[in-house]
Amino acid sequence: MNSTPQTESRHNSREIPALPGEYIAGLVDGEGCLALGYRRTRNVLGGRERLYYSWQPQLAIVMHKRDRPLLEAVRHTIECGTVYEHRSTVSLRVYAIADLAEKVVPFLRSFPLRSEKRVEFKLWARAIDLVWQYCARPGRNAAPGRKGFRPQNWPEAVTAELTDLALQLAALKGHGRRPKFIR
Repeated sequence: MNSTPQTESRHNSREIPALPGEYIAGLVDGEGCLALGYRRTRNVLGGRERLYYSWQPQLAIVMHKRDRPLLEAVRHTIECGTVYEHRSTVSLRVYAIADLAEKVVPFLRSFPLRSEKRVEFKLWARAIDLVWQYCARPGRNAAPGRKGFRPQNWPEAVTAELTDLALQLAALKGHGRRPKFIR
């Protein structure tokens, strides 16, 4: 993908106005995507290939590149995410699970969605709660002083619930196909 992150605005952050929460909720309702992906990562180390799988929730708002200042204002207001440009579009994407769990979900609970996307939001927010609960972070399941990959041994019930949530989200979006890498 030839998109490049544009984390620095052309404007000083003091010049970017904060947007009303209801406006941002409406923008997510109309232009937003609440995604829950299951990602496969290949790593070749010492001639041996290893495959790692992880849940990757994200919020994306994609618009025409002329609307970049609007997405910069959204980013400034919710205090997270990265604005990317790709060809004639610009998108605000939030991948960091901490930002999703501690900023985006509470924000959208304070300013509820009004379209049918509110059903998607309930499923997506539950998935984020589960991923946040079991992800590696200091003081949780990350071993101090250890570097590198630490396998996540999530309870089978949690994995099954996340899989079910991903399938329900795909059905609501009308994909009609099973998400990649989910057995």
